[in-house]
Amino acid sequence: MLSSAMETARLRVPRFVAAALCLLGAEFLLAVVRSILMHDWSRPVAAALGVAALAAVCALWLYGLWRRQTWLWWVTVTLGVVGSVLAPWGAHRLHDTTQVVFYWCQFVLTASAALFLLLPTSREWYKRRAAT
Repeated sequence: MLSSAMETARLRVPRFVAAALCLLGAEFLLAVVRSILMHDWSRPVAAALGVAALAAVCALWLYGLWRRQTWLWWVTVTLGVVGSVLAPWGAHRLHDTTQVVFYWCQFVLTASAALFLLLPTSREWYKRRAAT
């Protein structure tokens, strides 16, 4: 009985990790939408393959974070922080209003997710995975 309760507590995703995963899911969805908008659809097979590849990478990334892959947590936090710091320099390349809005929405989602993943409860949850 006691080991079952400990197992349930160990598997419960902390609130901030769940929030970060939801934010990253929304960010990845926006990335796929932006990719759809930016592709040259005069060659639909190549464009569809590119969008499908991006969607697959995003889905696998979220799955890896959900499975508590510590190395992926580090990569996500590092890329989130660096991307958030460099975001203002990347925005000047965009000229379409829709792309600019999506870009800044992705910035907010990325920065928030990175912040949530850096909180002590999130760090501890990913570190416990490495210890087990």
